[in-house]
Amino acid sequence: FVSLDMVKAYMLSRGVVSPASDEAIKAVMIKSCDYILSKEKYLSGERTDENQPLVFPRVGYKINGKTAEDNTIPTYLKSAQCQVVLELLTGNNLLTNFMSSNVKREKIGPIETEYFSSKTAAKLPVVDALLKPLYKNLSFITYRV
Repeated sequence: FVSLDMVKAYMLSRGVVSPASDEAIKAVMIKSCDYILSKEKYLSGERTDENQPLVFPRVGYKINGKTAEDNTIPTYLKSAQCQVVLELLTGNNLLTNFMSSNVKREKIGPIETEYFSSKTAAKLPVVDALLKPLYKNLSFITYRV
């Protein structure tokens, strides 16, 4: 959805200069699309072409509850992708399989195991805030300050 130059400008505007090479940043840009793909069930509208690999462009989607122009890439989405890249380059693993690392505490003798709640998930308030205007139901995410 965004170019390498857009990602670099986004990061620089937030005081982040990545030591990663351009090729490494491009690889992370692909991973950021994977993360956004994981949010597709919440997005309004539908893909322009059912065979397209990315979640945008879309038709019949809304921004903040208002009909958006079909087949466009919204600024919110571009900013969200840039933020996901920033998160990944600064060490946040957004696509962790939480089921495989669900053990919170383990004691071997006598045996005692405590698990994290099954609702454990990566917390990305900036990305969620950027994507929220594109969601079908704008009220399903609650933010706590």
